[in-house]
Amino acid sequence: MDIKINDCAVCRFLDKDNSACLIKDGESIRKCVIGMNQILVEELAKAGKNVRLLEIGCGSWSYLKDNLPANVSWEGIDPLAITDFGKKTIATKVGSVGNIPFEAESFDVVLANQSLEHWYEFGITFGRGLSEISRVLKTGGVFYANAPIHFHGHIWLVKGLLNKITGLFAEKYWFLNQEYWRRNPAPLQPCYGWKTWLRTDWLGRKKEGFSAWEINLIATKKESFRLNIWQKIKADVYETISKFLPTKIKTILNYGPFCLLKAVLGKFF
Repeated sequence: MDIKINDCAVCRFLDKDNSACLIKDGESIRKCVIGMNQILVEELAKAGKNVRLLEIGCGSWSYLKDNLPANVSWEGIDPLAITDFGKKTIATKVGSVGNIPFEAESFDVVLANQSLEHWYEFGITFGRGLSEISRVLKTGGVFYANAPIHFHGHIWLVKGLLNKITGLFAEKYWFLNQEYWRRNPAPLQPCYGWKTWLRTDWLGRKKEGFSAWEINLIATKKESFRLNIWQKIKADVYETISKFLPTKIKTILNYGPFCLLKAVLGKFF
């Protein structure tokens, strides 16, 4: 497993003369996502073959789709036909990462932009999502997943529990590389999520070291990953319970004041 540190000071997208990011779209760590996608577009263009790519949770806009190389065909899924902001998604099929509506071994590349941290809000465990991605990905194919650390979403990502996150990719099934983007933002300004409790202790005193950053996981499929019996039971139970919870409640459980309770439950589930 290799780790590439892409701090802002050495990033190719840094305007060193003006201490600013050259990427104009997006704000703060969101610029990193566009940077990752731009590099991926460049790599795909050099592939020299017909590449079939699936984007998970594509929403209403995709940098990659808008800048697609001629040798790449794009498909996108999203669990919503209309986003929470009232925009129509660009998905070619409405579907969940927990039940991807494509045949096995269909794709050379699977991409999840800012999606991983939201799976539990839609009743999908990490295990179930990865088993489905493994199913539709060809052997030797690559899964790219970027997600924010210390910003929002699942508690593992909010708290930056990297061992938990990377532990999802068992060596038997995946060869994993990691990229850390903006972990040290200097000379740019730190970025903070809306979770102020991360930056203060119980007495309201400021804590350091919780600037948000982006992790980019690059996992090459060695062989198909399937849930074991215990993982399948957990996934089925969580999915069943989630069906009875309104989306707002699931979002609160994922983002809000119940994170500590979720952390305790996480020791068992």
